[in-house]
Amino acid sequence: MDITPAGPVMCAFDAACSAWALVTADNRLKLWDTSTGALRQSLTHAAHLATVYTCITWGYVQTSPPKHGKKKKKKASASPPEACYVALGTEQGTVVLWDAVKGEVLHELGATGDGHASRVNDVIFWADSRVLFSASDDKKVIEWDVSSGKVISSFQGSKLGVRKLCVRPDGDVLVTAHAAIKLWDLSSRQVIRKLTGHATPIRFLSFSPDGLFLASSAADRAVNIFYVGPDSDSSDECAVITLLLDRVPVCVSYSPWMAATNGA
Repeated sequence: MDITPAGPVMCAFDAACSAWALVTADNRLKLWDTSTGALRQSLTHAAHLATVYTCITWGYVQTSPPKHGKKKKKKASASPPEACYVALGTEQGTVVLWDAVKGEVLHELGATGDGHASRVNDVIFWADSRVLFSASDDKKVIEWDVSSGKVISSFQGSKLGVRKLCVRPDGDVLVTAHAAIKLWDLSSRQVIRKLTGHATPIRFLSFSPDGLFLASSAADRAVNIFYVGPDSDSSDECAVITLLLDRVPVCVSYSPWMAATNGA
């Protein structure tokens, strides 16, 4: 069976690279175990033939270990399985949130009219995957409660629409991007820095593991590396390094050596 999508490949590894998700040509969600190569789940949304997916992300929630009584000491038991989610943004402006353990749709966020007015460009989990942010061409970023499926808050991320989202590894800063980049303090929901350097909408956005550097790339073939450490100048909008490639980059990531040496 051919599982190759006709258009751009919609796929993602989970944070531990222990599982891989792929949206197939017929809009089915398939989940693989990367250590064995075995297919874990093949999931089909009721409206999969009428749905156009636009973005994908994984989320995990670590549940608390069971409590033991005080009368008798027992051997410590392993924590129960994590809750595991896969979120898929759609062209219709909704987000389909799958419970990957149960193999069922947990919520279709925005289906009741409380979501986006146009396509969802990016989705990202936050706060131990108990919150999901979604970004859209309608200029809004919406904060969703994963458990209830309700809107927590929404704000305008850009006057031109929001293409990409990223959360700093410490969870304190949200990044929104069109062609320009904004860093938001998640406690105050205020913009704390703006970054520039691309002539076209940003396609990839990634923090270094230590959170000191932010990388961005776009169809203009530029990869920009910004220093965003605590001692950086908040008024500086420019990249410390700009790499101009011969072709449009398809992904951006950091090597373990760069993280270990605090370099970009």
